[in-house]
Amino acid sequence: MLLSGPVWRFVAAVSIGRGVRYFGGGVLAVRYGDQVLDALRTHGPTITAVVLVVVVLGISGWLLWRRAQA
Repeated sequence: MLLSGPVWRFVAAVSIGRGVRYFGGGVLAVRYGDQVLDALRTHGPTITAVVLVVVVLGISGWLLWRRAQA
């Protein structure tokens, strides 16, 4: 068996974790939803470019690190 504890504990932990996650996301969406949409409309291309650069640099750094470890 993969689980080292009771199944009910696992189910409870996953349920609580997801509940907190989705409740928090809902609260943030209600509180900041319109502001975030306005910011994305205004700065969307810049935000996209920055995120892509960070992802490419992160993947490149990870690949270089793995190559150095081999």
